[in-house]
Amino acid sequence: MEHSPDDWTDTGWTATKGEASWTHEQAPIALDAAIFDALIRAEYPALTLIEADGLQVTAANDEGEEIRLFHDAKPPKSTDLADILDAADIAGIDPAEGYEEDDDRKGGSVVDPGYKRQYAEDGHPNNNGDWLAMTLEDLGIVTREGKKTRTDVQTLNTLFADNGIVTEDRKFGGAFHGTAPRSNGWQGRFRMSGRFAVFRQACFCGPRQQL
Repeated sequence: MEHSPDDWTDTGWTATKGEASWTHEQAPIALDAAIFDALIRAEYPALTLIEADGLQVTAANDEGEEIRLFHDAKPPKSTDLADILDAADIAGIDPAEGYEEDDDRKGGSVVDPGYKRQYAEDGHPNNNGDWLAMTLEDLGIVTREGKKTRTDVQTLNTLFADNGIVTEDRKFGGAFHGTAPRSNGWQGRFRMSGRFAVFRQACFCGPRQQL
């Protein structure tokens, strides 16, 4: 599906995706920034994309200090997300903090309706059909009830542990283990952050037997 900047003004090209809007004299930069900004707004709200000596992704730690997780002349892309999330984990930052499970949360979905239709036609309307998403569904760990996504966090934690992800040592595991408050949407944050960690583990080391 093609994307293009929306408009040209005296200050440059403007690209808008969801609630994210970026203007830059180079159209590809405006577009890539808007796409990535929309992604983190919806899925990793603790992260912020800013323009400062290039493009940076920052997040605040527990002391309120802004930590730079990414810095480049060009905007990050989805392929940079693993490194950004790793940097957040090292800094003790849960990038999904603030995420709410409800699909009707402010900002809505960043998934283009065309993609959603394609997912439904392919037989997996709730995700893009990647192997890990399908595995979690096949195991009954992630299920759908109306507009709500339900996660069996106990079984999911076991799967994480079986694949080398010790959630006791990760900030995103705090709510599950009772060392952090269980605010609205904590199950979704646990699933998303842990899912990315185990996905990265499997990509670099190969999935363990349990996957």
